[in-house]
Amino acid sequence: MGRKQKRTGNSIMAAQVNLIAQGTEIHGNVHAKSEVRIEGYIKGHVVVEGKVVLAPEGVIEGELHATQADIGGKVLGEIVIRERLVMKSTAHIEGDVRTEKLIIEEGAVFIGQCLMGERAQEEAPRLQKVTSKDEQKVRA
Repeated sequence: MGRKQKRTGNSIMAAQVNLIAQGTEIHGNVHAKSEVRIEGYIKGHVVVEGKVVLAPEGVIEGELHATQADIGGKVLGEIVIRERLVMKSTAHIEGDVRTEKLIIEEGAVFIGQCLMGERAQEEAPRLQKVTSKDEQKVRA
């Protein structure tokens, strides 16, 4: 786990960054209230009230819900981002995307449909915790 210094007015606040390191495998859902950097493998839903950074070696097999995301790795599942999604040149995404804003770098692979802007926000479910029932489906 790492920390970043974040300035708010005259005070400095430490922002938590959660790291899922390369070589780490998680079979289940991940919920976080701060930034998450994924360099490992997750089979399950990822729900983050903040930014997700998926490194080129990172893989998510499941849904990704976050406020913002920079995707450099592989996502096999639906992506719902409230603000801005960046698909880096190394990204490989197989699944539908809903986001307010989208940036796709040359070289990124995207197989799916995309819904953007106000319509995406109207139709996108709000960030919510995945229920234990959904957790059981992921493990099956």
